[in-house]
Amino acid sequence: MLDSLTTGRTSGTESRRDVLAVGPLLTGAILAPIDYFVVNLALPDIRADLSAGDGQLPFVISAYATAYAVGLIPGGRLGDRFGRKRLFLTGLTGFVVASALCGLAGSIYLLIAGRFLQGLAASMLSPQVLATFRAVLPQRHQTPVIAAYGFVFGLGAIIGQVGGGLLLQADVFGLGWRAIFWINVPVGLLALVGARAWMRENAGDRTGALDVAGAAALCALIALVLVPLSVGRSLHRPPWAIACLVAAAVLAWWFVRFQRRRTRVRPLVDIDLIRRPAVWRGLLLAFWFYTDSLFFMGFGIYTQDGLGRSASAAALLFLPFSAGFIIGPLIVPKLVVVAGERTVPISFAVLSAGFALQVTAVLTTARPGPVLIAGLVVAGIGHGLVLSSLTRVLMMGVETSRAGQISSLVISAMQIGSALGVAGFGPVLFAALGDGTGARAYGTAFGIAEACLTAALLGCLLLSFSLAHVLRTGHPVPPTQR
Repeated sequence: MLDSLTTGRTSGTESRRDVLAVGPLLTGAILAPIDYFVVNLALPDIRADLSAGDGQLPFVISAYATAYAVGLIPGGRLGDRFGRKRLFLTGLTGFVVASALCGLAGSIYLLIAGRFLQGLAASMLSPQVLATFRAVLPQRHQTPVIAAYGFVFGLGAIIGQVGGGLLLQADVFGLGWRAIFWINVPVGLLALVGARAWMRENAGDRTGALDVAGAAALCALIALVLVPLSVGRSLHRPPWAIACLVAAAVLAWWFVRFQRRRTRVRPLVDIDLIRRPAVWRGLLLAFWFYTDSLFFMGFGIYTQDGLGRSASAAALLFLPFSAGFIIGPLIVPKLVVVAGERTVPISFAVLSAGFALQVTAVLTTARPGPVLIAGLVVAGIGHGLVLSSLTRVLMMGVETSRAGQISSLVISAMQIGSALGVAGFGPVLFAALGDGTGARAYGTAFGIAEACLTAALLGCLLLSFSLAHVLRTGHPVPPTQR
């Protein structure tokens, strides 16, 4: 059966099951981004209900983000080794249970623990989605399905930002903020039933022992990076946060050398895979691309604190970006046919143009107008284009046996980039704001921070041309291994 998975030759029954399995897989995939976006809106209610301090609230977000990023690469490896269906079902079950624990949490500490378990569970299920698409679907279906993967992230942004705000305002069954966690339970159970019925077991390279030491070192490395980036600003950059980042740099240098010397077991991270010209360029682009997390944080601050909008009103103002985010992935399959290797540079150009329009709008007018709305739509389209096209290039550019590893590497790069975007560009926003108040002050501060982000994305545009050249002239995967 593994032979049929590797070569893409499947029976008619298996092909129908593979198509039906796309729905449960995408449903499982959407849960992770929803829970990332929705909690931001619920923090004020959580603080009031659980009597949480300002220093504790950031850990509600960072516990999830850190556990998610830490577990992604080991999760991808475990799926390759023990079967992606098995890991997907295990991760989804864990996510449902952890969501229920969050909904029942009676203290901020129990909520943080539940969020950590949620992140670990999400890290087990997420890499299996793209890896399964790469392994079992026929080549002709992979581009549209990977585009659909980007689509569900856009849908996750809408559900998280808009649906979450409306859910909080509706106070369903009197649950308050707890409803944002309880909603995961029925959705997750439906996905579990579908995945168990239709998802075929598939795996990558099952040879060699697991690299337990490498997994422990990598988990420590990612935690040393993400924890200070996630909570350091809210705690006023304590000395331990700086020490963690310095230790992370040393550990990263050691980890690469350690992985290269592994001979008795298959290394957790395939350094030779990362060194491929298309792969390292793609991963670097994925990392810098997700520094646009600054936009998600900054736009919320601008609309709520600067414009004085409520959480639900701010969520509705976010709709143009979300709509564009959905449209972008749907364009990718046709854009690939027309533009080929130039799809990624075009995507970054659209994204940069959208943020440039937003910068122009907020620096020249105090209130939202047509230029800002246009910038939100264009940036949303660009975000969806980049996410789908870049993921497609990386996933379809490696052997199916390594699909789990590249899937986890892509998502990990984005997660770390997201943390860096807030930690790196966030101080620019607050420094520009100073003691200013009102729409003009917040608009100017947001515009300056977004201008820095746009400059970084223009750098991505230049690197994407290099990636396009590699794709046009190179052959990253031998035809017999596709």
